[in-house]
Amino acid sequence: MSLRKIVYSFRFRVYSFRLLLTAAAFCQSWLRFKVLIVKLKIKGLHTAAAYCRYLFSSLLPSSYFLLPTFYFLLSTFYSFSQDIHFSQFEYSPLNLNCANTGMFDGDQRFNATHRRQWSSVSEPFTTFTLSYDRLISIPSEKGSHHNAGLIVNSDKAGAGDFGTLQAALSYSYLFALGNDSVNFFSAGIQLGFVQRSVNFASLTFDNQFNGDAFNANVATGENLSQTTFTYADVNFGLGWTSRFDDGALNGGISIQHINKPNQTFYDGAKEQLP
Repeated sequence: MSLRKIVYSFRFRVYSFRLLLTAAAFCQSWLRFKVLIVKLKIKGLHTAAAYCRYLFSSLLPSSYFLLPTFYFLLSTFYSFSQDIHFSQFEYSPLNLNCANTGMFDGDQRFNATHRRQWSSVSEPFTTFTLSYDRLISIPSEKGSHHNAGLIVNSDKAGAGDFGTLQAALSYSYLFALGNDSVNFFSAGIQLGFVQRSVNFASLTFDNQFNGDAFNANVATGENLSQTTFTYADVNFGLGWTSRFDDGALNGGISIQHINKPNQTFYDGAKEQLP
């Protein structure tokens, strides 16, 4: 058996094992859910809020097994990203997940991040981010509250001054899981506008080389009639945090570009963000 076949066989076994773990977790949660339905009828919890709080607080013990399983399942698939990102992502929480809006110990928070890289290779790539979020309601006895935030990103990349300017408003609701004010669940949404721009005059194209030298007067052969465009962007996220005396444990999932905006400089072309 060749090395490639051995690797493929190993990957298949790993993926199968992860799928089995996920199936086991879902079966466990489904059995707990069936038991919860009976308990809810006995307790007479008819409101949606009471139902959700009781459901999450009861399923929380199994989530310690379920959440890692989801991670293993998601890691079996490929993913692609064209978004602004930082190595120290914890210092840009609203870029990471809009459900992080208001998920901190305090009343308001301000973050500023600056990055400059690859200056020795070409024109430096420069990114600047500002964000502000705060509580917009008085926390309940259990610690539940509404939150809002604002984030602005500015990014310049390469010799063509490829620029991205983003501004977005975030909203989230954080509610307690149980009565101990330790575990919290958050759901958030982010609405924003993005402007993309580029300076084609500072770029060179293969059609401008005649075989011996570069001629800037030769047509580029590219159908690039616009140097800037804007589009709306919609993001959604879920988050969970468990607070301790000396820190907190956080987790979540974020779905970016739900509306799949078109982002291309070519006339009549379609290039949607994944």
